[in-house]
Amino acid sequence: MVCGPRLGKYGPDGKPRPIPGHDTTIVMLGTFILAFGWFGFNPGSTLAGTDNRIAVIAGDTMLAGGSPLPSVRWSPSIS
Repeated sequence: MVCGPRLGKYGPDGKPRPIPGHDTTIVMLGTFILAFGWFGFNPGSTLAGTDNRIAVIAGDTMLAGGSPLPSVRWSPSIS
């Protein structure tokens, strides 16, 4: 059974070791791929780009992607 912290999380003195930052380029690439697929699926699910609903759906998709920003930006840090 895998329970508890990963191996190497704590040093011999019992203090936690810092986790280094991740590769920002790969994070941004993954975010772009996810957003590209999200925008392709949501407005594309109308199956016709002839009516004005596609603009509303694309706008809602963009707003939904940015909606967590205020809560993340202005919440107190948890550390």
